[in-house]
Amino acid sequence: MDRSLGHLKRFRLTLTTAVFCSLLTGSALASEPIPSGECVSPRDSILQLLYYVQPGRTEAAAAAVCINWGSEVSSPERAVVLKKALDLKNFILNLEAIPGTGDYTDADSGASEYTYFPRLFPEFVASKQEDGRWLLSASALPVAEAWHAALVPFDMAPLLQHLPSAFLEPTLGIYPWQLLGILVLGILSWFLQILCLQGLSLLGTRQKGGMIEKLVEAVRKPMAWIAAAYVFTIFLPVIQFPVHLHAALMFLAQLAKVWGFIGLGLNGANFLADRLAQRAELTESKLDDQLVPLVRKLLKVFVVIFGGIVVLHQLNVDVASLIAGLGIGGLAFALAAKDTIANLFGSLTVFVDKPFQVGDAISIGGSTTGVVEEVGFRSVRIRTFDKTLITLPNGMLTNSVVENLTERLFRRYKTVLGLTYDTTAEQVTAFCEGVEHIIEAMPDLNSESKTVEFTGFGDSALEILVVCHMNTPDYGQAMRTQHNFNLAVLQLAEDLGVGFAFPTQSLHLESTPESRGSSPAITSPPMEIARSYGAGETGFEKLQQRGPLDPS
Repeated sequence: MDRSLGHLKRFRLTLTTAVFCSLLTGSALASEPIPSGECVSPRDSILQLLYYVQPGRTEAAAAAVCINWGSEVSSPERAVVLKKALDLKNFILNLEAIPGTGDYTDADSGASEYTYFPRLFPEFVASKQEDGRWLLSASALPVAEAWHAALVPFDMAPLLQHLPSAFLEPTLGIYPWQLLGILVLGILSWFLQILCLQGLSLLGTRQKGGMIEKLVEAVRKPMAWIAAAYVFTIFLPVIQFPVHLHAALMFLAQLAKVWGFIGLGLNGANFLADRLAQRAELTESKLDDQLVPLVRKLLKVFVVIFGGIVVLHQLNVDVASLIAGLGIGGLAFALAAKDTIANLFGSLTVFVDKPFQVGDAISIGGSTTGVVEEVGFRSVRIRTFDKTLITLPNGMLTNSVVENLTERLFRRYKTVLGLTYDTTAEQVTAFCEGVEHIIEAMPDLNSESKTVEFTGFGDSALEILVVCHMNTPDYGQAMRTQHNFNLAVLQLAEDLGVGFAFPTQSLHLESTPESRGSSPAITSPPMEIARSYGAGETGFEKLQQRGPLDPS
């Protein structure tokens, strides 16, 4: 019931607008000048046709005076059809802009002729004859008659003969039967709206919970608007309102139709985006989930732009010329918006190449490192390890090196261990072999790619280069593995009696052998101690039993 009242209110608003337009139309007709009937100029010729084909004042013979029939037999009724076709096509002339002198010549061709609607109706031309009269070309008649036949599905004249005389007396250019006709059209469109809503709802109910139900719900209301608008656009020409009122009502009907198609497009975009979102949930990539909202917005923008172009076309705006003008003037805009365009192409690069996805840890240019939280058309948002949020323009992605840390197979660990200079060669060899055994024994380290070498003599230490790879891409687990490895190396150094150096300068005094101190006692040969750090009972497991390598 509430929905029906809403439709009725909209209909009353449309009817009030129509009556207001009729008042404006009547005042415009009352101020029209009277033609001379001599066809002395392009303005006088068209005024002869317009003046004598009006509601309550249709004189076919007078309207056909300024038509150049040529070899054809004069037919005043065809002049009436020509005028009605102009009204049905909403061709409204500005009489002040039409030449009112008989010596007019076209600036392009130099001929003594004038085209009233160069873009929409080029056949409708007035030409100056040898006797000085300006006559309308008869070649426009077949085109006008075809328009009239297409726009008016049936003739109302037989039906009007059966109406009471009160319905055939115009007031301000409007007949009572025309107001009755618009009332019938409103009721018919309202009924068709209800029929579409109820019918589509019934179809959706039969497909409860399925894709058909969601699709029907998306198109139900827009289709009702479109159906009601088509009723007006098809049957409104039959009522034959005056040109100004007919143009206003036809524009409202076309606007309602465009509004329905825009709603249909927007709801269709939502339906398609929802389907894409369901598919994106089935994939492992999180970038698909981020792409769906962008596709939704892009489709809606396209629908709105297309609807705006259609509305401009209904207002008789030359859309092609407008787009061409925007193309020329858009060069400066493109230069001013080059950064925005660069960001747009950067976003396309992300979605096409997929160098990373939402949730990946990345490093951009070696200066920005963090986890990707959101990817948009203009920028990408990264949460750093310090929990700050950084927004980077997508244009930077096309000009920077992007390192995807999450996609690494291993994490590389490299360090240089410095042993004191009092370490013997046997101890250095045993220490290097023991570190290799630790790498081979630890499950989180890759034993196939390791480097443990005595690489040089530093200023204050014997330098041992250690390079290995951890089998985990997770940062926290990698730090835990590095912790355990460092503790194992420290324990190895203690067992071998090896000390780690630090940057110092020592002064050694020459002394007798008896006064020299003794080194810490080593209970086992160094190489035997080193090999004990390998896998097995006495290896890395035994080291773990001796003391906690992982304090946690």
